[in-house]
Amino acid sequence: MFGIPEILNDSMIGASSRLLLLYVSSFILGATVTLGPRLGYGALLCSMIVIAVIVSMNIAENGFQFVYMTGAKGANAAASYQEMARSFLYPAILLVAYSKFLPLKLAITVTALFVLFLIGARSEFVGMLLVLMILGAISRASAKLGILIACGAGVALVVAQGDLISDNRILTLFDLTSDTSTHSRQAMKELGMQAIASDPLFGEYGGHVHWGEGLGTYIHDLFSTWRQYGFVAFAAYVWLMIYGMYVAIRSVARRRTMASEACLYVMSSSVLLALFAKSVFWFMPAFGWGMVYRLLVESDPRVSEDD
Repeated sequence: MFGIPEILNDSMIGASSRLLLLYVSSFILGATVTLGPRLGYGALLCSMIVIAVIVSMNIAENGFQFVYMTGAKGANAAASYQEMARSFLYPAILLVAYSKFLPLKLAITVTALFVLFLIGARSEFVGMLLVLMILGAISRASAKLGILIACGAGVALVVAQGDLISDNRILTLFDLTSDTSTHSRQAMKELGMQAIASDPLFGEYGGHVHWGEGLGTYIHDLFSTWRQYGFVAFAAYVWLMIYGMYVAIRSVARRRTMASEACLYVMSSSVLLALFAKSVFWFMPAFGWGMVYRLLVESDPRVSEDD
């Protein structure tokens, strides 16, 4: 009834409960996070350095790529490097936004790209690359030259070390047609879109689990929201993304602050990855929505009057 399987798998109920908790906690974190010049910024910088050191000390001998320390295989191995990449990406984005000097912003961005390259997390790598592009777009003309030089040096390094890094997952971005992961995701999307077509209003809650496809075989983009929770949830998700981007762009255009810059980075990467790589079970957009809420509150003249 209503597109909900008669027998709900416990893992799906647990996944939805966990998702709700992560969405709420991420939203609260985004709405309240403040990086002080010492404690907050320093803590994030230390966490970024620790992860970078861990990744750098665990590089495979037969390829320039991070070795998954858990020794897990298949889905568990994928989860391990994805968690590592996610734990690294958003602190790095915040550090870029809250750094006062452009050379420091560039150093953090380039370091983040290098570490994400080693981890082999393609989505997060593209998200960080987008941050670099936005940083170049909103910076002064003289700063753009430095960013172009940094990008050119990175490309030159990749070309020079082609044999060493030939097995790195990031390089599959240049040939997705022959990538097995891309083929699998396309097959998952076809199954998911069939489920949406069969019940456009309510979708098919837990369908990928109910039909034995497995907990991780959801659609890897925003259409997973439609399949799992129906059209209303999908429409709300899309509206939050669009409105969040609008607020972030407007805030930076009116007055570029560290908070508005951070919001623009987070929302831009969230929108891009939700369009092409991340499902509704990826909770980081809620972090961006929390940052959007904070910008709206701070721009409310009634709040300023109360202060």
